[in-house]
Amino acid sequence: LLWTAPNTLDRDDWAKLCNATKHALGEDARPAWLAFCARWPGEQKPGEAERVWNTAKPDGSAGIGSIFHLLRGPT
Repeated sequence: LLWTAPNTLDRDDWAKLCNATKHALGEDARPAWLAFCARWPGEQKPGEAERVWNTAKPDGSAGIGSIFHLLRGPT
C-alpha cells in the first residue's frame, strides 16, 4: 500500500501515518515507510523520515483502518 500510494499528506497526517504504520505493521514496514517518504513533495530535512519512524510511539489508537483512511486521497 505505501509503496504505491502518492505521498501528498500534510505534515500532521504524515506523522499520524507513521504511527499507524508502525503500530499495525511493526519494524517490517520500515523500508516501505522510507520509500513512501522519498516521494514526499513537502520540505523534509535529510534523515527526517528515519527520525520520525524511530521516535514513533504508537498508542494503539490507530492501525490498518487509519492507514487506509489517510491514504484514500481526496474524496
